[in-house]
Amino acid sequence: MFKFARNREVLWPVVIEEPLGDGSGKLKNITIHVKYELLTENEIECVLDKNLTVKDASAFAKEKLREKVKGWDGIEDSGTGEPVAFTQENLDALLMVSYIRRAFDAGLWECSQGIERKNS
Repeated sequence: MFKFARNREVLWPVVIEEPLGDGSGKLKNITIHVKYELLTENEIECVLDKNLTVKDASAFAKEKLREKVKGWDGIEDSGTGEPVAFTQENLDALLMVSYIRRAFDAGLWECSQGIERKNS
């Protein structure tokens, strides 16, 4: 039986394409899991109806991610190897890295629209 929840949260696989630091120009795919509150149909329509510049779209995405990301699993501190706790401050720091923000944004759109994550 389908169970309906008005403010549904899901844990979703997100692939971060991290640039390697070895000068090769290659990316390393790292899968983490992000807990999202799904976008509503009205929120999706609102985004699609806006004719935003790239700068405005990026700012809007950061704002929406700050609201909709509720947690994560699989993010470690590079110095200590300890898990990075979910806090608004840590989320803001991650969202300042454009390739991480793009990955988080793609995950929110996929899960909110019911688009199955493809293996990459």
